[in-house]
Amino acid sequence: MEKINKHNLPFLMAGILGLLSALIGGLMRAGWQFPIVSIDLSLLHGPIMIGGFLGTVISLERAVALNKRWAYLAPLCTALGIVALWVTPLSFLAPWLILTGSLILIIIFVQFQKMKNSFDIFLMNVAAFVWAISNILWITGWPFNILTPWWIVFLLLTISAERIQLSGLGQKSFISTIGFNVALFFVLTALIFSFIAVAITWYFLATASIIFAIWLLIYDVPRYTIRRKELTKFIAANLLGGYFWLLISGILIFIELPLAGGLSYDAVLHSFFIGFVFSMIFGHAPIIFPAIIGSPINYHPRFYLHFGLLHFSLLFRIIMDMLDWLDGRYWASLLNVIAILLFLINTVSSILGNFSKSRSAALK
Repeated sequence: MEKINKHNLPFLMAGILGLLSALIGGLMRAGWQFPIVSIDLSLLHGPIMIGGFLGTVISLERAVALNKRWAYLAPLCTALGIVALWVTPLSFLAPWLILTGSLILIIIFVQFQKMKNSFDIFLMNVAAFVWAISNILWITGWPFNILTPWWIVFLLLTISAERIQLSGLGQKSFISTIGFNVALFFVLTALIFSFIAVAITWYFLATASIIFAIWLLIYDVPRYTIRRKELTKFIAANLLGGYFWLLISGILIFIELPLAGGLSYDAVLHSFFIGFVFSMIFGHAPIIFPAIIGSPINYHPRFYLHFGLLHFSLLFRIIMDMLDWLDGRYWASLLNVIAILLFLINTVSSILGNFSKSRSAALK
């Protein structure tokens, strides 16, 4: 009989709380009203999404892989940080808890490096360092336009490292190694300029995003696995969709520079965070969630509903942003949220379906 890992459920629930909070904050930024929510989550949209939701999920995934009790302190701190953002949104508590979680994540990767000194683990550790520095910048009061490139680099390096780890991309040619290192140079140089000239930071980030996207499209496996069936095809479709949006985000930065806020800024950020990051979440969920919860996620054709809606609604949003049409962005943001909620519903229903089948089989 299938047994869900109940010990990890509180961390997952906290992560989902963070996701829902960030989604409400995003809708508030687009103009939606939530009278029952007493705090202004629009100001916390970025910190909750990056440090709360994604920080908790990434830390939990690595704690499960390391299988050491102390490692769970990382997702515990970020989960408590989400709660603190709700209870005392303007206090020092949440940023410090999330910073502590990121520092423990660095220690986790140091332990992985002792066991296996590979490039993908090294890259994940660099990403964790970048996240920790972004949290220090948050605590010390740096504006979000400085923090945002650090959040982008944190996720870009983490996801690239995971693709190297899952697909064995480290065993490629000399040309692919040069291409990856050039992208890495641009992305890390971008962070140095974030304190000096933000406009130059975005130039470097745009170049890095385009190189990373082309590199992943050429060397990662989905351009082959897209010809397969069911779950493998679905994962490949999400990965290819994510790489497409990563490419678009780099191109949009070049088109919209200098980024001075407004709807063009919205288009750049959400082509990356929704198009690239959430495509990766949709694609990796059937691989990572079973390790966390102890139950497989069985493929179902309805998964293409959240896949299709995500890409349609994002394309709609980008077009509305480019046209400076606020009413259009208002409805597009709602469709973005519905796509993500549909993903949660489809994922949870798959897990519960497995659990129900397993229990029925055990009773026979």
